[in-house]
Amino acid sequence: MEFNQIIDASIAKFNSPESKATYPMLHTAAVPLAKPSAPILDRDMSELRLALRNPEKANVILLGEPGSGKTAFIQGFTYDQQSTQYLVLSVDIERFVKDSTGDKDTEMANGLMNFVSETAKYSKDNDIIVILFIDEFHRIAMVSPSAVEALKPILEKSAHNGFRVVAATTFEEYDEWISPNRALDQRLLRITLPELPKEAVINILKSRAKQYNALELADEAVFGEIYDTSRRILISNSQPRASIDILLNCIGNITKVEYMKDGKLIREYATPEELGIHSDYPLSRPMLNRVIQRSYGIDIDNQVSIPKVKEALRTKILNQEQAVKTIISRLELSLTGFNDPTRPKISFLSTGSTGVGKSLADTTIIPTPDGYKLNGDLQVGDYVFNRKGEPVEVIGVYPQGERTVYKVTLLDGRSIECSGDHLWTYKSSNGNGAKRWKTVTTKELMGKNLALPGKNNRIKYGFVLPMNEATQLPVYEYEVDPYVIGSLIGDGYISNNHVEFITSDMESVEELSMLLGLPYAGRKSHPYAYHFITGQTKSGRNVWLKSKDLFQQVPELAGKKSYDKFIPDIYKLGSVEQRWALIQGLFDTDGHISSNDRYNVSFSTVSERLALDVQEVLWSLGIMTYITSSSNKRKDRQHIDTIQYKVHVKVANHQKEQFFRLSRKRALAQESLTVAKQREKTFEVVAIKSIEKLDYKKAMTCIMIDDPEHLYQAGKEHIVTHNTELAKVITEELDIPLKRFDMSRYPRPEDAVEFANQLAQAAWSAPNGYILIDEVEKSSREAMNILLQVLDDARLTAANNPNRVISFTGNIINLTTNLASEVFQHAKRFGNKEQDVDIELVYQALANSDVFETAVLGRIDAIVPFKPLPDEAMNKIAQKELQFNIDIVETPERRIKVSKDIIPYIVKDRTSKDTERGGARDAKRNIKNIVIQKLATYLADEPEEVPVILRLDGVARFRDTTVADPLSADVILVECYSRKQINSLLAQLSTKVNKPLVNAGLFIPKDTSPQMFVQEIVELVKQGYTKFKTEERDTYNQTEFVTVGVK
Repeated sequence: MEFNQIIDASIAKFNSPESKATYPMLHTAAVPLAKPSAPILDRDMSELRLALRNPEKANVILLGEPGSGKTAFIQGFTYDQQSTQYLVLSVDIERFVKDSTGDKDTEMANGLMNFVSETAKYSKDNDIIVILFIDEFHRIAMVSPSAVEALKPILEKSAHNGFRVVAATTFEEYDEWISPNRALDQRLLRITLPELPKEAVINILKSRAKQYNALELADEAVFGEIYDTSRRILISNSQPRASIDILLNCIGNITKVEYMKDGKLIREYATPEELGIHSDYPLSRPMLNRVIQRSYGIDIDNQVSIPKVKEALRTKILNQEQAVKTIISRLELSLTGFNDPTRPKISFLSTGSTGVGKSLADTTIIPTPDGYKLNGDLQVGDYVFNRKGEPVEVIGVYPQGERTVYKVTLLDGRSIECSGDHLWTYKSSNGNGAKRWKTVTTKELMGKNLALPGKNNRIKYGFVLPMNEATQLPVYEYEVDPYVIGSLIGDGYISNNHVEFITSDMESVEELSMLLGLPYAGRKSHPYAYHFITGQTKSGRNVWLKSKDLFQQVPELAGKKSYDKFIPDIYKLGSVEQRWALIQGLFDTDGHISSNDRYNVSFSTVSERLALDVQEVLWSLGIMTYITSSSNKRKDRQHIDTIQYKVHVKVANHQKEQFFRLSRKRALAQESLTVAKQREKTFEVVAIKSIEKLDYKKAMTCIMIDDPEHLYQAGKEHIVTHNTELAKVITEELDIPLKRFDMSRYPRPEDAVEFANQLAQAAWSAPNGYILIDEVEKSSREAMNILLQVLDDARLTAANNPNRVISFTGNIINLTTNLASEVFQHAKRFGNKEQDVDIELVYQALANSDVFETAVLGRIDAIVPFKPLPDEAMNKIAQKELQFNIDIVETPERRIKVSKDIIPYIVKDRTSKDTERGGARDAKRNIKNIVIQKLATYLADEPEEVPVILRLDGVARFRDTTVADPLSADVILVECYSRKQINSLLAQLSTKVNKPLVNAGLFIPKDTSPQMFVQEIVELVKQGYTKFKTEERDTYNQTEFVTVGVK
C-alpha cells in the first residue's frame, strides 16, 4: 500500500464513529493534523525523527520565531513516507476545560489527565504511535499551574505509553513560561528551527506559485526580489512566512476573476497590459512594487523624477548651494539604488540656525469630537478638527514654555492668543481670485499693513484667513429635540413649574406639538400663549407639561428670565444636523430676515450670554457672524434696564433658507435668490483686523496634526490656524509623509524609552517617511544611543512589544542642530562668500561638544551646512516683501515706481549684520518701517490716485564708501501727475505733430512744469519717437529719473 494511503487509513480509522464513541475526550480536544496546502520543501526532519525515537525522553519542543514555519515543519513530518507508523493529532488545550464558569486551573488539569489516559489507550488498542502536537504550548503554563504539574509525570512516561508530545512556541514565550520550570524543561528536547536560507525560500515561493497556476506567469527574478524586499521591510516577520505573504498578495493582485466550477475554485489572471504594468509577465517586479506601495507605502523602485527633485531643491532653497549639493548627492545615490540596504535610505545632519516652535497659548480652547479641550491638555492620539471640519489626529505635541503673547483679532470680532512664531495661512484681499494662499508667522503678519485707508473713509483690510467649515461632531442622544429647545429658549416662558410657548405663529406651535408628541391648548387669558398637554385629571382638567419633566437633561434652563437665557453646553455639541435644528428653533422665534433688497438675517435677544452662545454655535457651523448691541428703551417687568443684542449673520443668499423652518421666513429667504447682484458674496474668508503684542507671557504648546493642509480649528470661535510644520520640499517632491520629533521633549534619561516607542511607531506607520529629529542637542545621551542603533543597522525593537522589530531602511532621517554655529559666523565675517564651509571644521566642532559622540557622527551619511544668507539672498527676500506690500495698494491709476537703490540701501545700509538679530527678518522689518511707512503715511490722507515714485534722498553709504552715517540717505515719496493729465498733454501734442503719441509708463513729478515736460517730448519726437516712458539712470553717487523714447 502507498504511504499516503496508509496515513489516510489511519486518519479514517481515528475519525470513525466507533473511535469517537470509545475515546470521547480524545476526540473533544484533538483532530488529525491537516495536510499542508503546498509541499514542504527544504526542511530536514531527521533531527525530529531521532528525538522521537528516544526510549525515554521522547518529547520535543520546537522553538522558532512567528512565521518561521513550525506548523509547516510538523505537517511535512506527518505526511512523509517515513511517518506511516505515526498518527499526528493537533491538540486544542482550551477544550480540556468543560465548564468555563468553574475553576479553570483544576478543570484543565483534570481534562489533561483524562485526555492523556485515552490517548495511551488508543495507541495500544490500535497499534499506532500517537504524536500530540501542541502549538502555543506555553499557554498551558499561563492558564493552569496544576496542569503543568500533572504534565511532568505524563511526559516522563509518554514513550512507554505509546504516544509522544511535540510542542511548539516562540523563544520569548519559552524563556518566560517554560525554562523557569526546570522539571518541565528537562522533559522536553529542544529543537530550534533556523530561518530558511534564501534559496530554500525561493523554492517555497515557486511551489506556492505553481500551486495557484501562476508559476508560468512569473518572471524568474521576482521570487528573489520578493525575498529581498521582505527581508528589508518586514524585519519582524520570519522567513518563509514574510515572503509567502507578499507572494500571495501579488497573486491576489494579478487575479482578474475567480469563480467556482465543478466544486473547484478557478482563477483567471490578467495580462500585463490589463494590469497596466511594463513587463512581459504579470507576476513581476512592477507588480511587486505596486503591492508594496499599496500595503506599506514604500516605492521599492523609487519612481520619482530625480531632475524634478533637484530643480525643486535649487529653486526653493535659495542661496544654500553647498547644502543643496550635499542633499542632492545623497538623494542621487539613494534613488538610483546605490544606498546600503541594511541602513536608513538617507541620514544627514543639518547644521546652522533653525526655527522656533509655532504655538498657541495652553489656555486656548480647542474644539474636539469629545467637546472642548485646552490646547495645553492635548495629547498625541487626540483628535481636533481640520479646516473642513473633519476629525484629524494629533500626531505631535510640543510644549514651548512661556512665550510672549500676541492677540490676533479678526474682522468679525473673533480673537485668539498665540506666539509670535505661530503659523497662519493667509492671502491678500486685493480682490484677485488668483491670489495664492501663503503661510507666515504671526510676527511676519504683524509686519504687514493689515489695514489701509479706502474710499469713503472706509478701512480696507489687506489680508484674509480661510473660513472654517462645520465641525463634524457625532449625533448626540438628546431627550428633547434641539428644535424644541431652540424654540422654547426663543419664545418660551420656562418657570420652575411649567412651560409655556408664546407665539402668534400657529405653524411653530404645531411643529413643537409634533416633535413633543403632545397636543396643545391655548391659555384663555392670553391669545398667544400655549401649553402642551400630558394628560387629564379625574375631573377632566388638562395636565400641562412641566419644566422638570421636559428638562431632565438640562434642568438649568428652568426659571430663566429673558435676560439670562442661554444654550446648554450639550446642545452645542450635537451633529451638524442637530445644531442646525437648534438654530432653526431659535431663528423661527427670535430670528429675523429683512424684506428689503438685502434680506439680512439676524437674531435678537436681551441676553448677552444667549447672543454669545448663538454666535458660538454658528461659528461651529462655519457661519460668519458679528454682534451689535443697543439700549432698549423699555424696561422689563422687574424694571431692569435691558440691552438688545443682535447677532448678524453673513451668508450668501442661497444659504439663508436653512436658518428657518417657518414658512413665511423661508419664503423671504427664497425671495433673496431673485435679487440680481453684480457679485455674489461667498464669505469663504475672514479678514484680519489687528495683531497686538501684549505685555505678558503665557505657557504655549504647538501641535502637529495628520492633515495635508496643516490647518485646524482653534478656540470656541473656530478660527482656522496652522499647525507646527511647514511642508518640506523633499517630502512634497517625493510624496512621502513627514514625522517630526522635537528633542527638547526628551531631555532626561528616563525619557529615552518614550522616545524609542514613538520613533518606532513613526517608522512603523510611515516605513518610507521623512523623520525629522529636530534640535537633537536638547535630548539625553540615552536618546542619542537609540539614534545610534537606528543609524547603525536601521532597526529598533519596540519597547512595548519585543516581538516587533521596526525597520528604518526605507526612511530618510534628518537630524538638526544649532551646534557649530560659530563656524558659520566666522565664515560669514571673514571668509569668501562663494567658498564652501569646511565640513571638517563643523565635524570637529560637533565632536568636541558634549552631545555628539564620534560613533553617532560616523554613522551619518552627510553633514549638511546651512550658511547665513548672503546679500543676494537678502536682496531677493527684501524685494519680495516690498513687492508684496505694493501689490496691495497699487491700482491702474496709482502705479508705483521704486528706485533700484531702495533694496541695496535697506539690505546693506540699514539691516543689522549681527547673526542673531539681523538677517532676513530685520530686512523685512526695515522694508516695513522705512519704505512702506512712507507709503502708508501718504495714503492716510486719502490723496487722488496718481502715480508715485519711491526713491532715495541723499547719498547712500553703499554707493559712497566715504559716507559713514547710514542715515545720510532716506526714502522719500514723489507724487506725479495723473495718467489723465499726462495723456491729455500727449493728445494735444499729437494733433500738432500729426502723430499718435503714447504713454508707455511715464512718471512725471508734480514739481516738473508741464512746459518742461512738453519740451522733453518735443525733442524726443524730433528724434523719431512716438512712445515714451520714465527710466532710472545712474549718476555719480545717485540715480535720477528721466523721460526717454521707446522704440
